[in-house]
Amino acid sequence: MRHPWPLTGAAAITLLLFVGLLFGVWEENKHLRWQITHAGRQPNLQLEDFFSKAFQAFLSLEFFVLQIMPMVFSFGRGCGRC
Repeated sequence: MRHPWPLTGAAAITLLLFVGLLFGVWEENKHLRWQITHAGRQPNLQLEDFFSKAFQAFLSLEFFVLQIMPMVFSFGRGCGRC
């Protein structure tokens, strides 16, 4: 095959859409089961319900590292195209 990237991109997008749809159905099922077992109550959702403190710290560190990497690796190289 001469140009495999369009096919690879289409397969990746299809897979991501399928995983997103599967996750949405799973979350809806989880929510509906909660509604049945807790009739008449509203869920008390906090940020900690979704992310633990350790995971929040990891995400913050990862974000910081990803933002700093381009500056760290570009020093001393000039413009990169010169």
